[in-house]
Amino acid sequence: MKPVDSKQKQLPMTEVIQIAGMNDNSPYDLRELLMRTVMELSLPNVTYKQLGNTLFSAMDVGSRVAYVKAFNADTEENFLPNYKKFTDMLYLMGFDGLVTDFDNEDYSRVFDYIVANKSRDGMGYELNEMSDYTYQVSWVLAQPVKARRQDHDSQSI
Repeated sequence: MKPVDSKQKQLPMTEVIQIAGMNDNSPYDLRELLMRTVMELSLPNVTYKQLGNTLFSAMDVGSRVAYVKAFNADTEENFLPNYKKFTDMLYLMGFDGLVTDFDNEDYSRVFDYIVANKSRDGMGYELNEMSDYTYQVSWVLAQPVKARRQDHDSQSI
């Protein structure tokens, strides 16, 4: 299905999940996809937010790291800044690192965009191709807390 420009029409969460599932060739039918997604979003360590026509979720996996998913039904011109906005929100929530998986190398443009428009020093990512030909990105949202404290301490002397 074609992306729906969120500046023209805001979709309900269920439609976002449906369109994203169809575009990502989900192995699940719509009912099962919705049920699995709602179950996942209900977990106590999961935060989610719909920005435009993209539903973002972040699962706290410990050590200030979150596993991130995006169900996108929006245009690329809206998706990229909204993804960056979501990463900024996660940083403000206390996360320093994120991990995400995807199977289309074109998605690496997302991370190039975020780093090119970075909000903080130390932002960056590493893209790894996995043995099953999928990709995993590990990224740092800012320099580690200890380094930030040392910079602050040295500036206040």
